[in-house]
Amino acid sequence: MLKYKPLRVKIVEDSSDISLEFLVGNPYHIPDDKWNRRAIKRIENDKIDKVYWMFYSNYGDDTVMPEHLRNGKIITTLPSVESEYSNVAMIPLGAEPKTFFQKTLDRKYIIHTHGYDISEAIQYVNVACQKVKRKQCHIGADFDSLNKQANGIMDKNNIDIYSNLVDSDMRKYYNLSEYVSGLRGIEGFEMPIVEGAMCGCTPITYDLPCYKRWFNDFAIFIPFWEHPKYDIGQLTATPEGREKLVNAIVTAISNGSKITQGQVDYVRDTFSWKRIMPKIWKTILS
Repeated sequence: MLKYKPLRVKIVEDSSDISLEFLVGNPYHIPDDKWNRRAIKRIENDKIDKVYWMFYSNYGDDTVMPEHLRNGKIITTLPSVESEYSNVAMIPLGAEPKTFFQKTLDRKYIIHTHGYDISEAIQYVNVACQKVKRKQCHIGADFDSLNKQANGIMDKNNIDIYSNLVDSDMRKYYNLSEYVSGLRGIEGFEMPIVEGAMCGCTPITYDLPCYKRWFNDFAIFIPFWEHPKYDIGQLTATPEGREKLVNAIVTAISNGSKITQGQVDYVRDTFSWKRIMPKIWKTILS
């Protein structure tokens, strides 16, 4: 945001100088969470104009948002928010095409995953990789941490894990992977889908409204089965459902469907920060 900030905008640290506050995220009602208490206090302060940037859906979990949101501007990626409020600008997130781009590398990994807990179906992707006898590239937590969360169902021989990477490293590992996973149980805007697609990875994600809204022209969609509230990682409610999810991942990575050059170009154009950020600043300042 600072890179594309208009010259007339001044960022201040002293709250007494604020004329408009930009708040990102969806604070939950968690009584013992200090961050949420501070965020709620800021949201409930009606003396300062606000812009809210919301890009994750809470799936029925209580938030402080509903009434307070009606007094400010909203920037969102979520169709559910767009349908609920009149003061909404639907704007996607983005990536830098100068940072994420295709290079001619051998795609040694079948799929790229990311994250520090298994809420992004990392363990089910690993089981799918076991079935197709191909390796998973993971960016984030170490194997023992992930496998402990997954109750030991993962195979260390089917995954290489990398951590603490700079953007050029991220680009390298996207370019070493055929597919990129956006299988997050909380509906939102999956940045690795855009970054990976710019690097020629074929994105796989759930057939949820937000993902269909933004990624319909280039992603592979698999069914989203109901999952328990507040559950971490168990994206399906039954063993049968979990088996269906694994089989759906296997089908997606085995069918040979790959992102085309035209689709890569579409992603680089549509989700470039250079194109998106001026729209965000215009919405904030209008």
